Amino acid sequence: MSSGIFLSSILGLSWGIKMIKKKTKIKPKKKARKQPKKKRVAKVNEYEEFIRFMALPRTVRMKDFGFANLGEFAKKYKVHPGTLSEWQKRDGFWENVKKLWKEWGRGRTPEVVLGLYRKAVKEGNASEAIAWFKLIEDWQERKTIDIKSEDLKKMRVDMRKIADSIKDQK
Repeated sequence: MSSGIFLSSILGLSWGIKMIKKKTKIKPKKKARKQPKKKRVAKVNEYEEFIRFMALPRTVRMKDFGFANLGEFAKKYKVHPGTLSEWQKRDGFWENVKKLWKEWGRGRTPEVVLGLYRKAVKEGNASEAIAWFKLIEDWQERKTIDIKSEDLKKMRVDMRKIADSIKDQK
């Protein structure tokens, strides 16, 4: 009795002989799909110019680039308008834009300080300058709490009562 027939008779498998005689290929397990790699930017110089373009106010774009809208940028730099949209979705794009507009703005802070001075002297209103400092210079308002001495004494008494009640519970 051949080993194939013996095996099939023991296991009760009619197809055992065929399986043993026929060399079956064992398929390897499929590997888990890897996350797609982020595409590199093909036009690095254009991408960097686009970041600079987006960081500038429209009037400055007109002066520096000669145009202010995305369509004209795409045409001049030979980039598809859809590519500009994709670039805006890239991780880090808006952080880089913000970094550049802050650099642009910081260079103009002395002018704003002069404007603050002039406005404060002339009108006594400086809310626009405060907004500028918050945006450009990361300035934060400080808040102070004015506690009257009577309130402070009352708080001390209340704290002593709490401390005494905790001691009594032990």
